[in-house]
Amino acid sequence: MRYLAIVTFGLFLLAGCSGGGATPSAHPDGWTALAGSSGSTFANGGARFTLKKKPYSGGIKDYASTLTTDTILTDRNAKFVQAVPFPDCPGEAGLQRFTIGGKTPGLLEIGFTVTGNMAITASYFRPKGMPADPAARDAIKTDVCTVVV
Repeated sequence: MRYLAIVTFGLFLLAGCSGGGATPSAHPDGWTALAGSSGSTFANGGARFTLKKKPYSGGIKDYASTLTTDTILTDRNAKFVQAVPFPDCPGEAGLQRFTIGGKTPGLLEIGFTVTGNMAITASYFRPKGMPADPAARDAIKTDVCTVVV
């Protein structure tokens, strides 16, 4: 099953100021890097955390729309649940939630931002029935919020 970040079609306005040039690098404490992931994907049981950074020249609303479309096209079992400005983030960042069906049902949470010419996406998938890991949610916030202050 593939886990990509996605955003709803610009249905929300994102909070506050942008800027910053910090490089995100957080991952959940105690999680193990997956072999061959270049240190960008971590696992803990059936849960996965992935950090992606890539050049991007558009705005955050366009990126949100692209992420949403890519997620739904990549995983036909993905169903959009919610998109909101990232809670308590001091800059422009979003958070999307999806349910995932199929062989490994669960919840996918995607935090994202665009700063300078870089798009940053941190995603956290957990299987159905597995409680949320606060370390994973903290890592998403660190990756998408600290670069926009």
